Amino acid sequence: MRLLILMLLMAMPLPSPGEDIELDGMLFDRTLTRFGKEFIYYYAGYWRNLPGTQGFIVTVYETG
Repeated sequence: MRLLILMLLMAMPLPSPGEDIELDGMLFDRTLTRFGKEFIYYYAGYWRNLPGTQGFIVTVYETG
């Protein structure tokens, strides 16, 4: 999974030194089980479709 994320980040074009990078919102996955991974998968789908998530950072923790 980490390798896939790294490959996706490397495939993105780098901004020129004068450009700013803008992030609309971030969702972090700190789940442990397959159920947690499925939950975050569907939650992320809804997260992308929600208007007004700019500037919000959400971390989903799963405790065992």
